[in-house]
Amino acid sequence: MNDAEDPPFTASFQALNQPDIALLLRYWLDRREGGRPPLRRSMDPGDFRQLLSRIAVMEVLQREGLALRFRYRLTGSEIVARIGRDPTGKHFDEIYEGEDLVETERLYTHLRETGKAFASHASYAVGRTQENLLLYDRLILPLRSRQELDQADQFMLLIVVVGQTGAFQPVGSFWEAKR
Repeated sequence: MNDAEDPPFTASFQALNQPDIALLLRYWLDRREGGRPPLRRSMDPGDFRQLLSRIAVMEVLQREGLALRFRYRLTGSEIVARIGRDPTGKHFDEIYEGEDLVETERLYTHLRETGKAFASHASYAVGRTQENLLLYDRLILPLRSRQELDQADQFMLLIVVVGQTGAFQPVGSFWEAKR
């Protein structure tokens, strides 16, 4: 089956209209190997330096007989500033709860199994309330840490902020509490 019959990504039109998402998706597509996600080392951060503050890297942790766990390995400075905390080193189940946790783990498990990139519009509750939402387009890219792996064991996430609701205001490229 070729990429025309089974495209290597799933994306919303809105997210693909973001130039940064289109740029990083093309970069990732050019590094795929035989239908498998690219190796993490083939993604040179120097080639997309302007995006680094809005990128997070997650890893898959798998222990025999136990469910998969996902952990933030690295989180860009703009993501940290916008959500008001640093998730680096935290597992998904330490950050998300309820249906948000179930859906997030389901999505990443699916992307790990399929090796496909995913772009969509999303929101994140800042401060654990629904009145302060970070609205963004995102790109999630499966990656492999070792050549012998067929499935992804890492992910790269890029966000492009399109708005924020609640008691926040834009200050430069960040959002601060309204005064």
